[in-house]
Amino acid sequence: MDISYKQAQELINDEYLLPSLLNLFSFLKEERKHINWIGLYLYKDNRLVLGPYAGKPACSILNLEKGVCALSFNKQKIINVKDVSLFPGHIYCDNNSKSELVLPLKNKLGVLDIDSDILNRFQEEDISFYKAILKLINERL
Repeated sequence: MDISYKQAQELINDEYLLPSLLNLFSFLKEERKHINWIGLYLYKDNRLVLGPYAGKPACSILNLEKGVCALSFNKQKIINVKDVSLFPGHIYCDNNSKSELVLPLKNKLGVLDIDSDILNRFQEEDISFYKAILKLINERL
């Protein structure tokens, strides 16, 4: 893994989970190119509720009927949307988002959501990187 993974690993291993996640997401948003939003949506009361993140203000609650996060959560699989304008039912929390990658957390706890301001941002190398980040998060939850 690259240097940003090693630094992410250090950030997530701080004593307290919430500040660790906030620092991790802030770091990844700044370190990784063309990431305009990254964070968690956590499952509660049959919805996804905004958790720690870095980026512009986001949708506080996502229903499980539509959107990329809902699809990833419901199917429990990684969803890579190359162009969100072509995704039926996409939820526009930030009009600058052009592509999106969503990875489900373990035990149906929620999802890790990553948005980019460019089309087709997430390639296999990026997906592998964020799968490794997800593993670090899952180990702390």
